[in-house]
Amino acid sequence: MSFTVQNNNKKIYGNYGVDVKLNWSIVPHKTMKTPKRDKLLKQIEQVAQKRAQLKSNDNFNQVNYEEERLRSQYISTVSPPRKTLLKQVNTVLKRYKTEKKEPLGYKTLISFLTKTSKSDKSTKLTATIEPIINTISGYDYNVRFEGNIVLSSIKGQWLCVLTPEELKKSHEFNRIFDNAVEKFKQNTKVAKELSTTKKLFSNGNIDLRL
Repeated sequence: MSFTVQNNNKKIYGNYGVDVKLNWSIVPHKTMKTPKRDKLLKQIEQVAQKRAQLKSNDNFNQVNYEEERLRSQYISTVSPPRKTLLKQVNTVLKRYKTEKKEPLGYKTLISFLTKTSKSDKSTKLTATIEPIINTISGYDYNVRFEGNIVLSSIKGQWLCVLTPEELKKSHEFNRIFDNAVEKFKQNTKVAKELSTTKKLFSNGNIDLRL
């Protein structure tokens, strides 16, 4: 396992955000619990139906959350191990904050992480922490995995950054979800038109003369 720290010639002044926790139910990551594809697509249709039926802001937040949860599950098949990486990053930053013997970037932490991550000994993970100075005289961080930034902090708040593969899957999810919403709206419209026509016929209000 290799996990190095870069400093880009900057010193560490603080560890903002190392204790902030992401909501992993809506953040795509490797090993995320995901239903089989047919079941997932069924759930997408059900939430799309809720979206199509929304009026004003009624239940908007709940439907939004359900959509994001399904999106993350759909994306997770190509996601990096974000949850594991963030756990390791937090451990690294806390350790450096405690020791403060050298500026961030002058130590490799291979031996340290080997000792503290014995359960992951067989997993070859390579990541880089890149400190970035922020506007509150401290540092935020980018976490780079296999050439892509996968996590980033902004004034202490950890954010998920999608990889190109994940963005592709996200766009794919959007097409499926939007098509399901539109399909339900069209079916509802047709059903209402048929219902109105039936009522007119039953009331004898249709004039069929040319």
